[in-house]
Amino acid sequence: MKAENLTRKGILKIESYVPGKSIEEVQKEFGAKRWIKLASNENLLGPSPKAVAAIRKELPNIYLYPEGPCTVLRKALAEKFAIPERRVVLSNGADNLILMIASAFVNEGEEVMMADPTFSSTPMRLRSWGKAHQGKVKRLRP
Repeated sequence: MKAENLTRKGILKIESYVPGKSIEEVQKEFGAKRWIKLASNENLLGPSPKAVAAIRKELPNIYLYPEGPCTVLRKALAEKFAIPERRVVLSNGADNLILMIASAFVNEGEEVMMADPTFSSTPMRLRSWGKAHQGKVKRLRP
């Protein structure tokens, strides 16, 4: 059986993601020993010493699967900012948060407008939802 018969039709119409070059690839291509990469939201200062200390403290527990709803973190954030816990939404990055919002509020066949440039996976994911979304993703250019 062909993969095309098994996948959702929208998946076959999205463009492949082409990532930027890694620091190692740039070093090899251009020969410079030191590069500063600005394209992938890295922190050029490295991790916070507080984050490193927290990671070290939790090393004995890293074999445990993380709790999906992040109950302890959600509660702590709600208390810190004096908001109801149900209003705290956690996500693995802004890209995932945008897709969570779209999943909750965009119906099949509706138009979606977004800024250009935007996260590359957003239009790809929206197009993958089905034929009704094909050609309906509109970008707003400044």
